[in-house]
Amino acid sequence: KPVCEYTQGLVVMEYFLHKFGVDAYVRLITQGNSLAFPVRFENATKVSLIAFYSDVNKYLTLKGWNY
Repeated sequence: KPVCEYTQGLVVMEYFLHKFGVDAYVRLITQGNSLAFPVRFENATKVSLIAFYSDVNKYLTLKGWNY
């Protein structure tokens, strides 16, 4: 059953924090805006944004939230 996008966003944020930790989140949000977000994401996590989205989509699908 689909859920609200806000709820999915919260779960994605929890997934990010579980996978990468608070330090990666701080690195992500304190890099400034001079680089594109996918580059900043990879700088902070050492994982591509595309790979993260793929992992998150698999997780949300297991929860029954993506079709």
